[in-house]
Amino acid sequence: MSSSSCRWDFFLAVGLRRPITAGILGILASSLIELGQHLFLPNRFATFSDVVANSLGCMLGVAVWLIVCRIQSNRKARKAPIS
Repeated sequence: MSSSSCRWDFFLAVGLRRPITAGILGILASSLIELGQHLFLPNRFATFSDVVANSLGCMLGVAVWLIVCRIQSNRKARKAPIS
């Protein structure tokens, strides 16, 4: 799937060109947030299950985005005139 077949506005807005990069950054952000909670918020508890849940949510979001892009590109392909 080429970048021209789907609108990549969301990924480009944050400087990303590949969905896998968005997934990795989501996992990293989740880990850093939990680390910040552990280090700086004594009344909050950082748990591994939170990191897993947030990371799965991020990956699910990337998967949904890719599915939407695939559907959009399939619709465009069907509408294209036959030469």
